[in-house]
Amino acid sequence: MTKEISTPINKKEIRKQLSDKLEIVLLELKDILGDKKFHNRIKKAVKVLTAGLEEKNTEEEVAATSKPKAVVPKKVVTNKKTVAKKVTAPKKVATPKKAVPAKKTAKSVVVKKAIKKAVK
Repeated sequence: MTKEISTPINKKEIRKQLSDKLEIVLLELKDILGDKKFHNRIKKAVKVLTAGLEEKNTEEEVAATSKPKAVVPKKVVTNKKTVAKKVTAPKKVATPKKAVPAKKTAKSVVVKKAIKKAVK
């Protein structure tokens, strides 16, 4: 593999340069949108355009900065006991009793007739 011998990318510098170039190119929009909206949109555009940039490191730098992981032996579980769960029958849900219609009595019929007459 070839080793990269390039200078690391500084995101802040690139973002600043890109925003300056966009401001020059899109100067006409500044008058239309206004100063604040224009700068906010330039800032968002720069952020989107520079989203994939990462600092490039050489293989030597990566090897020097990374530490080897310590090997941890796995624990072996032996004689594992299984316990059966106690299964209970589902509880019955009490169903509400249906309302029994009231029996018609002579008194209730008279009251209903009186109410009808009073309403008319």
